[in-house]
Amino acid sequence: MDKHSIYKKCLDRWGIDSQLLMAVEEMTELQTELLHCIRGRGDLKKVSEEIADVMITLEQVLYIYALKSSVNKNIEIKMNRLESILIGEKDKEPTND
Repeated sequence: MDKHSIYKKCLDRWGIDSQLLMAVEEMTELQTELLHCIRGRGDLKKVSEEIADVMITLEQVLYIYALKSSVNKNIEIKMNRLESILIGEKDKEPTND
């Protein structure tokens, strides 16, 4: 079964609100694991598992609202902006003349 079929079955079984709440819950669990990392108590296996959960639930959100194209465009815009910032910072780096 492909991803979209699985997402559709999830929506049919549990509904949109439940899946959106699941996405929020998974993001919260990832946030908690990342905070553990900052505090020196991180477990990369748990971080990896939570990232997988977040990615799956975010893909469901993209599916629910048909946002994949829009999100990809926004990613491109934001990555270009980030690249411009980094290039600008490189130009500002002090030189050792």
